[in-house]
Amino acid sequence: MNTPWSDWQKWWMDIAKTVVGAFLGFAIAFTVFDWFEQDRAERRALCVQKVDRMYRTLAGLQTAGSNYRTAAHNTLIELYRWRDEQPTEPMRRWWGPAYAELEAALRGFDVAFPEAGQATSSIRKSMDRLYKILDQELIDPRLDDIADLYHRENPPTEEERRQAASPLPREKIDRRRPDVEKELATIKEAQDRLGNIASTIIMQPASAVCKSREIGVDGAA
Repeated sequence: MNTPWSDWQKWWMDIAKTVVGAFLGFAIAFTVFDWFEQDRAERRALCVQKVDRMYRTLAGLQTAGSNYRTAAHNTLIELYRWRDEQPTEPMRRWWGPAYAELEAALRGFDVAFPEAGQATSSIRKSMDRLYKILDQELIDPRLDDIADLYHRENPPTEEERRQAASPLPREKIDRRRPDVEKELATIKEAQDRLGNIASTIIMQPASAVCKSREIGVDGAA
């Protein structure tokens, strides 16, 4: 037969239940609060990384664009004194690394700043036009003439080699130089325009920048 609890025992049991209940409530509240804080910290970290990538993407585009314009200009100047039977280093630099770096930077900008829409297309169009002028109109014909000399049945004479290795007619380069310089100026203007677009986006509060990219960060700065 169970002995009834005394008032003293009931009082202590009530105290114990109150303490346990309060402890469990505190533990649950702390766990929920901690989870929200961790989630907020993670989203803030993602936002910081996103904004940092945007800064680096913009800087990369400006550098790649400047390098490409320099390489294209150097190629134009090189054509005035080009005597080699092969493309020179400035030409290879423009063809290869400078082009690849700018194309990669443009792709990165499109991803980082989708708000800009097709703003990078004008640079790509100028790159295509520069390729047609410098490569297809000025460089390739000379290389083709040299290749023909060495692929025919009789080897080229010294005079033929000398003529093949002579610089391009200056008037031919001068005729296309304004078009080259126009495309380089177009690329520069497009770079500046993209820089303004990107700067306007980045200069917003980080919370607004990340919210537009579905990374909510309340109160992030």
